[in-house]
Amino acid sequence: MWVVLNGTYSWQCFARLLAQRCASSRRITLNGLSAHIELDIQEYTDPEHNPMIPHTLVLKPGLVIHSVYNGYWFWGRPSFYDLWHDLRAATAEIRPDWDLSTPGLREAWDAGDYSKFHGWDRHAPKSTPTSYT
Repeated sequence: MWVVLNGTYSWQCFARLLAQRCASSRRITLNGLSAHIELDIQEYTDPEHNPMIPHTLVLKPGLVIHSVYNGYWFWGRPSFYDLWHDLRAATAEIRPDWDLSTPGLREAWDAGDYSKFHGWDRHAPKSTPTSYT
């Protein structure tokens, strides 16, 4: 999962924002003079300072957009809980083992087919703990 933020902040302010909002997730930061023009997110109401409209994107694998937040101040930006719910929903969409009650998952596990279980497909069959067999 990715969380993408943009802004016209100083790098110190940007680092604090990242630490508060999504410290444990992977991040792409777009912070440059041409990013707001290339992405068409230039704030047109303030031509003197040429700022950009703040955006936060939650991306699924393959850089597919899951959700977008755009706006100023407190109500326009995602809260920790907004990001938490978005990342949870996006993960549920891409992980076949998210809901272990999905039909067929128990049978696949019992048959030793770990390919549908995140991380377990990398384990050799003999390395499966005996408590799981």
